[in-house]
Amino acid sequence: MLNSAGVASRSAGGDSGPAGPGAGGPGPLVFRLLGPVSAIRAGAVVPLSGTKIHTVLAVLLLARGALVADSRLSAALWEDAPPPTSNAQIYTYVSRLRKTLGNGARIHRKGPGYVFDARGAEIDLLTFERLERLGRRAFEENRHEEAGRLLGAALDCWSGHALENATEHLLRFERPRLEALRKRALDCRIEADLSLGRHRLLVPELLFLVARFPTDENLRAHLITALHHSDRQAEAVRVYGEGRRILDEQLGVLPGRRLSGAYLRMLRGGSAETPRRPLVPPPARTAAPTGHDRRKTGGPGEPVPRRCPVRTALFPTDGRNRPSPTQGW
Repeated sequence: MLNSAGVASRSAGGDSGPAGPGAGGPGPLVFRLLGPVSAIRAGAVVPLSGTKIHTVLAVLLLARGALVADSRLSAALWEDAPPPTSNAQIYTYVSRLRKTLGNGARIHRKGPGYVFDARGAEIDLLTFERLERLGRRAFEENRHEEAGRLLGAALDCWSGHALENATEHLLRFERPRLEALRKRALDCRIEADLSLGRHRLLVPELLFLVARFPTDENLRAHLITALHHSDRQAEAVRVYGEGRRILDEQLGVLPGRRLSGAYLRMLRGGSAETPRRPLVPPPARTAAPTGHDRRKTGGPGEPVPRRCPVRTALFPTDGRNRPSPTQGW
């Protein structure tokens, strides 16, 4: 959670100016980054117009209270081709945010940039990260039921693709990292459900996800396992063969250990339990999606925290955080 306090103008100690529409209303602000960038107060969207002002808000929130230099805002807005009036335009966008958000968030001018103090607000990204972290810990400690609940709640924080209405320059640097975190939470939640023997319930979701992400070997391995333990071995064989062909045609690689292992366990009539693997750390903030690197050379008892304050399911669900195949990621 990040917060808000008084508003300083560009000059030190300056006044923030008069409150604008939606400023100072009742109730705390809720900020969304895991979907269209937005601010919500008392259940109503705070009016913010234009891609650039949404981008400035997103960059300030992603900084988590740290100083955001003018140069960083300029790069997010215009990359390496800022207009001559870029500093004045940034000042205008920040002033509009101050007036619109009012007492719900305070943006201070500090040195060469701005600090957004939003500790009194709720931010979907921070809620997601907390729930995802607790869910992975529960999974590693074999508390699979609790892990599924926590990770399902984390995925509920998403309402679309991250930063949907920000500039392409910001998306290039931030979206891959955020979407990778989402995918990691989904993988772990599916593994928790497999460990609980929910193979038949998982099949429709996994069929949809594999169709949406055909080169994702983890999802395809999960689908083979779920089909195998739903007495649908012939379909599992086809899923593997299709995956092998797609990996060859699109990436020029052979199936990796995880996908091949799921297929071999099915052929041998092996256990449904997914082999344990170490959880990887989150990707670096500016990391782009990595390419395929295999060439064709052969605390228990901790109460479950509340769900994301702005709950919008990843897909239409059946009450167990499982999507309908009709809804896109």
